[in-house]
Amino acid sequence: LTSLFKAAQDVRATFPSPQFRLFPVIFLRDDIYDFIRDPDKNKWEDFKVALEWNKSKIQDLLAFRISRALNPTCEPLPYAQAWHLIMHDAPIHLRGSDASMPKFDYIARSTHLRLRDFIRFLQVCCEEELRTGNPKIGVETIKKADMAFSNYLRNEIIDEVFAIIPEIDKVLDIFSQIRKQTLPQELFKQMYKQRAAEENFQMKDPDFVLRILFHFSVIGNQPRQHNTMVYHYLNRDARLNKSEKIVVHRGLFKSLGIV
Repeated sequence: LTSLFKAAQDVRATFPSPQFRLFPVIFLRDDIYDFIRDPDKNKWEDFKVALEWNKSKIQDLLAFRISRALNPTCEPLPYAQAWHLIMHDAPIHLRGSDASMPKFDYIARSTHLRLRDFIRFLQVCCEEELRTGNPKIGVETIKKADMAFSNYLRNEIIDEVFAIIPEIDKVLDIFSQIRKQTLPQELFKQMYKQRAAEENFQMKDPDFVLRILFHFSVIGNQPRQHNTMVYHYLNRDARLNKSEKIVVHRGLFKSLGIV
């Protein structure tokens, strides 16, 4: 990968502007970029553009996808109009509470705020509604889709982390064994060491494993001062705080058997 960056620099230097107007661009996932180590990496920062998702951008792109699905040649509809075409208006009432939440926000809680996460969640919902013949996605369908999406998110994480932690599937099973959303780091480390010894894991260091899990937003921190959880996908500068409890991402609850 470092050679790829240097090759892009060489191509740019070999074909200078304005004679050639050739501008090589590298697209790379930020989690991969973060693990690159090279003496020239700081120099690349001047040329780096971070593509970050937020609620507004995701809604605009969902509106575009919905509009194109309805009519490949039409002008994209406004988000509110496009969303209404596939969703019932009723909000989702939260279990064990009188509070309710808009459907978009309810879905967002299970994602890493990536467009592909929302697309997958909506695909699962649409497949269910097509089977039952309903014209729009309802509340119960969204709740039911949580399981299929949770399995998707788990598989995504396994694919992304496998190269760093070969036993990532068994690491996730540790959370299934504990069955808690929030837990002390020492509890995880104790169970990890036991499992690593029994099954001869390649990765022996539980502290390193926790850092990687935090980096990929499998877990976040639960600060003592307030109820807002800290996840890397919400704050790219966040680092694992060893003095705080860890909290499993909500999107993994169903696949890990966490109630």
